[in-house]
Amino acid sequence: MVVVTHDTAEALALGSRTVVLEAGGIVHDGRPDEIARRPRSSYAAALVGVNVFQGTARNGTVTLSNGFELYTASAATGPVTAIVNPRAVGLFEERPTGTPRNVLETVVEGLDVEERRARVRLRGPVPLIAEVTPSAVDDLGISPGRRFWIAIKATEIDVRGR
Repeated sequence: MVVVTHDTAEALALGSRTVVLEAGGIVHDGRPDEIARRPRSSYAAALVGVNVFQGTARNGTVTLSNGFELYTASAATGPVTAIVNPRAVGLFEERPTGTPRNVLETVVEGLDVEERRARVRLRGPVPLIAEVTPSAVDDLGISPGRRFWIAIKATEIDVRGR
């Protein structure tokens, strides 16, 4: 059966194979979980709800248009797209220490709680979405206006040349 839809959730839930069309051409053809894990274009990434950033890579960093730098484990150089899965964004009440290279302070802009997950929209030097459990929302008191620190390991940022 072939289903044509603009509803991402429907496509990812119903399809055993999903084809993403962009500008009249196929940009991704694969299993829904593969597209969600490693989207091949900014458009596909936005469809599946991951954090997407455009920038310039050099020496293990991606510099965004606002000057903010994301530390990565990539050797890429030049114009790139950096993709961060919302599950890779950790929320902390105090500035975390340890190995994550990307640590910044943010403010909760919004919250969408579903049965098994919550998507937290964050505002800061870069807008981000974090995915946590509903129990984490309760335990940390996550609500709009609250300040949190986030941490993203450099190895969790997927960098691709444009």
